[in-house]
Amino acid sequence: MMPTPPGPTTVGRVVDSPTAQLEAAATQLAVPRGDVAVVIPAFNEAASVGWVVTRVRAHGLTAVVVDDGSRDATATCASAAGAVTLSLPFNLGVGAALHTGFRWAKANGYSTVVHCDADGQHDPDEIEHLLRDADERDLHLLIGNRFSTEDGFRSTALRRLPIKVLAHLASRACGTALHDPTSGFRVIRDPLLS
Repeated sequence: MMPTPPGPTTVGRVVDSPTAQLEAAATQLAVPRGDVAVVIPAFNEAASVGWVVTRVRAHGLTAVVVDDGSRDATATCASAAGAVTLSLPFNLGVGAALHTGFRWAKANGYSTVVHCDADGQHDPDEIEHLLRDADERDLHLLIGNRFSTEDGFRSTALRRLPIKVLAHLASRACGTALHDPTSGFRVIRDPLLS
């Protein structure tokens, strides 16, 4: 379920327009991190991508939307919200979209990317927590866990079974516990990003 955007904000004055709300939120939340690009692969996500980009930018982060051949207004909505928008000519899949975003980030001097899905299932306000944890633990890869709280992400039993099997196999192979290996919310840093 996509979190709902906050209502009007007060920062020393009443803010009533959506643009003013975003500017006020950015003033309160922005922690510029010039080395971080948030890569957002998107396929037919016009309804949610603008909200995701807005929240990413409110934290002072660069939002890079890779439009994976969408047939709707995904690219237009992403650009209007302030994202760097890369458009693939047709749908190539999430792997190719991520690869495109990662290559763009490296070519433009970024040493860290955050993969965040465009559908709003990951709260962009949690990006700072992921980055802080990766920094504190000096991790090259940190995968967010959608299942860590009772009120967190819910999927069908049919989808949970393969995720559990994959988590078990990946945990054994890596020698560390992985709870949500299919999560689209992760931090990837150099040298792994390269």
